[in-house]
Amino acid sequence: MSQPCRRCAEIIKIARRGGRSQAARASGPDNSHLPSISPAAPDSGPAYFQAPSSSRAARASGPSYFHGNHSWCTWHRAQRSRNPVRAALCGRPGTASPAPFLRGSLPPCAVLLIAASLFAALHSTAAGASNLAETTLIKSNDTQLYLELRGPAGRSPILLYLHGGPGQAIGVISFRSYVGPALESRFLVCYLHQRGTLYSPMVPDAALTIANHVADVHNVIHYLNTRFPGRKIYLLGHSWGGTLAVLSILDRAGTVAGVIDVAGPLNLAADLSASYQTTLKWAENTHNSQAVQELRALGAPPYHDIMQQIGFSKWSSSAQGGIDQHISMEKLLGREPFTSMQQSWQDAQIRITRAMYAQLSQINLEAQVAHLRTPLLLINGKLDSITPSSALRESFRLYGGPKRWLEMDASHHLPFVDEPEAFVSAVTNFVH
Repeated sequence: MSQPCRRCAEIIKIARRGGRSQAARASGPDNSHLPSISPAAPDSGPAYFQAPSSSRAARASGPSYFHGNHSWCTWHRAQRSRNPVRAALCGRPGTASPAPFLRGSLPPCAVLLIAASLFAALHSTAAGASNLAETTLIKSNDTQLYLELRGPAGRSPILLYLHGGPGQAIGVISFRSYVGPALESRFLVCYLHQRGTLYSPMVPDAALTIANHVADVHNVIHYLNTRFPGRKIYLLGHSWGGTLAVLSILDRAGTVAGVIDVAGPLNLAADLSASYQTTLKWAENTHNSQAVQELRALGAPPYHDIMQQIGFSKWSSSAQGGIDQHISMEKLLGREPFTSMQQSWQDAQIRITRAMYAQLSQINLEAQVAHLRTPLLLINGKLDSITPSSALRESFRLYGGPKRWLEMDASHHLPFVDEPEAFVSAVTNFVH
């Protein structure tokens, strides 16, 4: 296997020590003057994952949707010459293939290099008498959360979008660019920047926990219910965001009208195992000798070293057409204010995913979802080799509430990018 270049080696070093590169992270606008709401207390003893082990193996292992996306440098250079878009997206310590952030979370050369042109101040405009186009900061325990609201100001349902990662800035940007405008014409779409991501300020590593993420979602729901009483709220989460959506209703199901889980695994160990089998089968069927050799050398998961995760992600993100097969950089970065990609996004994602690895790898909600009664729409791509349908079917079968299964034939891990019109139609039909 080729060795990483000097830049990639530096990024890996940053990831291992949990530090940040010299690239400055934009902190977002100072909205401290905004009114806050009473925050919900974080869960004191979350039952959805086992207490993280102190063993080296447990600390190093990561969740399936983090299939470390660092693509080896020689491969990255080859991809750049053949497919500049894929090369630009390649890499991330959390999900899969050359379009790292896309795979479930992702890294270029070693991890996705992304950032944004952030708002300089609180943005709030009237996009017409009947529409909202504004942003706010919401107090949530130890931090503030940046929330963008776009859509009808009237009585339409609310979609609270939860991006993947954790810490995946591109998860917000891609969804917002590809299906945001269409959904915003039907619903009030609220884009939450999870703690430490984009305009939400970074927090200490000790505060980067699943329990705090769940409490954050509860606080945002409380804010929306208080501000828009009587309007139905739906959680729409992608990858880790889908997992987070289900986590958020385990003990507070009555606070939302429904959940739309887009490729969000509910059993991380099963997902990673299915991803490995799917990726290896693809490599064998396409006679990709390099992929077969590297995958067999890695062996089946779980993986106890970040380099193993990275090596696997290179192929799981590339299999079956690849996560980035329908990504256009012009489209991706075509909506203000996110018109450029910078290193600070990746620095934040590396830190967040590293801090949460041990907890994430323990997630298995299959025993808890049987008692849920909140309507569920589960959307997955038939070509998804990061979160294969086979990994979701058992979780879906066990879910106790009203449920719908939608497998999109031409989609990989980003159905809203691969088949945006069909995606918007499915969401609209479910909500209405």
